[in-house]
Amino acid sequence: MAEDGQTGKAAIRHAMKVRKAALTAAEKNVAGIAVATRLEQCPEFISARHVLLYHALPDELQTRLILE
Repeated sequence: MAEDGQTGKAAIRHAMKVRKAALTAAEKNVAGIAVATRLEQCPEFISARHVLLYHALPDELQTRLILE
């Protein structure tokens, strides 16, 4: 049973990798802006004293806008 869970998890990771690879730089940029805008409107983000972020890898949505 655990093997089925791992197989399913691997399949999801593979599918997401393929979907990410299909996005153009412009599409990633638009999505990154949308995520940053939505996050900045969350009450939890607004009231947070500390926020942990990561520096995105080239194939990920950029977090730079949130850092600025």
